[in-house]
Amino acid sequence: MRTIESILADIDQLKAELDILRQSLDNVTIKEALEVEFLYESNRIEGNTSPIQG
Repeated sequence: MRTIESILADIDQLKAELDILRQSLDNVTIKEALEVEFLYESNRIEGNTSPIQG
């Protein structure tokens, strides 16, 4: 059985890894990814297969 200390140590290690990954992302990158996802989902809901309508 794992001790609370070993579980907390794992949590600390995972938090440190997450912090490193977060540094590589900036707000612009996140915003662009969310815009693409929003556009895709909006088109899916409307039944469109292409994000460009003419």
